[in-house]
Amino acid sequence: MKCLPLSFLFAICSIPFGVLTGQILQPQFEMPFYFEDGAGNRDTLIIGYDDDANGSFNPQFGEVHIEEPFDSVFEVRAMHGDSWMRTLKRIIGSYSIPFGERCGVSEGMYILLRIEHFPLTVSWDPALLHADFCNEETFMVNTPIFDQVGPQFLQDHMYYCLSPDRDTFVEEWEQFYNSSYNWWLLFEAEVEGIGLDTLLGLQIVFDRYTSICPQKTTVAVDETEPVQEALEVFPNPATELLILRGEFPSKALELKLFDSSGRKISPTLVRRTPTEIQLDTGGLPQGLYFGYLKSPDQPPRSFRFLKS
Repeated sequence: MKCLPLSFLFAICSIPFGVLTGQILQPQFEMPFYFEDGAGNRDTLIIGYDDDANGSFNPQFGEVHIEEPFDSVFEVRAMHGDSWMRTLKRIIGSYSIPFGERCGVSEGMYILLRIEHFPLTVSWDPALLHADFCNEETFMVNTPIFDQVGPQFLQDHMYYCLSPDRDTFVEEWEQFYNSSYNWWLLFEAEVEGIGLDTLLGLQIVFDRYTSICPQKTTVAVDETEPVQEALEVFPNPATELLILRGEFPSKALELKLFDSSGRKISPTLVRRTPTEIQLDTGGLPQGLYFGYLKSPDQPPRSFRFLKS
């Protein structure tokens, strides 16, 4: 019997399980962020983290590299710091947890913007972000924050704490070019009909402990693990119908659905009861989809399914 080289076996063991099996893995955390320019054009990114993700490319978590040029008017994409110009609509960053701690900090993930009409409005659901207290000090900034931390840095740079009582910020970019550090987030990329052009950028970090945000909006923090209420999703993969089974007492239930590129999909509701929701999936293209449920009397719930 011919034996495989030991180096080959180590290489196989180092490949993430999801890549070997073709299965899309569920990250520790993910959520949508919404972007809108001054003319009303919109785009969406799915951003999250996992301690098994790396800082370059994570197809096992559903990342898909976009090779087409940026739209000439408005488009938003994400990028890992260790993967130059491999742009994504869905990004799952690496997550480092210090020994003995429950929370850690994600890599700084870049958000690249081709925008003609200012201002830029960024919005999100704060309930999704702060369902886990480990995300209490998540922020966006216009330069790599860990290179220059201090009072003068915070005074000279734009940083946005994504606090529990905030769900949007508006940026004109008037101050973006005033600092010598901002060249870090000016990127050259191909733009449709234009060729190579300069894109603006932001960086997002999911965090708990670095105290970049000077004041927390929460007075007390419950450090117990948040528990998502039970949600049964079947059949998975789905063909014509997807069923969500759980507790849905509120009439003000909000359901959002996204494809694997982060594009928002309008779900077609077939039937809803206090314990079951049925969605028509017959018209959806094949692929991976992500859903979020939100209601006033329940914590946010997320789910995913494959359309076959």
